[in-house]
Amino acid sequence: MENRKSVRKLYETDVCVIYKDNFWHGTSRNIYVGGMFLESKSFPTIGAEIILSFEICNSRARIRSVVRWIGKTGFGVQFIDPSVQEVHNINKLFKDGKGE
Repeated sequence: MENRKSVRKLYETDVCVIYKDNFWHGTSRNIYVGGMFLESKSFPTIGAEIILSFEICNSRARIRSVVRWIGKTGFGVQFIDPSVQEVHNINKLFKDGKGE
């Protein structure tokens, strides 16, 4: 059993990952107001600051994030100071259903 403090919502979308002078695309698998899990073939290092750009609720989010862990198929990030609108849009995903 997982000891998560925050509920995640299944959410699949294309995500552009920007790290230093490089960028690549991954796919989000879940999201919560504090972060996201991404499947990707490329991985930044743990602790790296990256920028994630993705669509959410008919809006483009661009959120500075830090890589917290890396797994076999992807990595988990913690959002750093998402905007009020970005937090609002993430919360809207939970309005009509429960997170996983």
